[in-house]
Amino acid sequence: MKNLPNKIGLALIILVNIIGAIGFRYDIFLPLFKLLTPYNLLLTLVICLFYVPFKKFILPFIYVFTIGYVLEIVGVETKLLFGDYDYNGSVLGTQLFNVPLIIGVNWFILTIGTRACANWLTKSTYLQIVYAAILMVGLDILIEPIAIQYKFWNWAQHDAPKQNYLMWFIASIVMQAIITKKSSLIPYSLGFTIVASQLIFFVSLHV
Repeated sequence: MKNLPNKIGLALIILVNIIGAIGFRYDIFLPLFKLLTPYNLLLTLVICLFYVPFKKFILPFIYVFTIGYVLEIVGVETKLLFGDYDYNGSVLGTQLFNVPLIIGVNWFILTIGTRACANWLTKSTYLQIVYAAILMVGLDILIEPIAIQYKFWNWAQHDAPKQNYLMWFIASIVMQAIITKKSSLIPYSLGFTIVASQLIFFVSLHV
């Protein structure tokens, strides 16, 4: 029972994504659950910050958030990085420079979640970075069709181009390198929960 408080936060992440997946499948609930999407990500971030040393992850969060957000701004404005896409009509909340602020949060959540899983797979720092980046790209491949369907973002050609996944891999490598010195402080249970919750939500919507 002494680990119960620690398990509650992880269970909440899973539970919220299960409820979200159910809500997205029913037209009567869909508008509400679309609006709740950025708050789900914020809740996940808050829970994450209870499981890692807060002070030691302030700078990694700022760096990953900023890099991810700036890349998105450049990508949206120039179409040169990820391809021709935009967040017009997006349900992801408040935007700055035509990119939802919550996108930077999402980059951070995926970065620490995949890294904890990669650290469990190997002790090689190089391989940890590569495996985590591959896992991030894999999640994006899973996410893209659902994100397009529910207007999280829009692609000019209606599907994400290969260029998007290449840029995701490059960005992920950079972000994983940034958190390397602190990555051992990310509990595997947290990383597994983040990745599992993503799989639960997006796989269920693919079915």
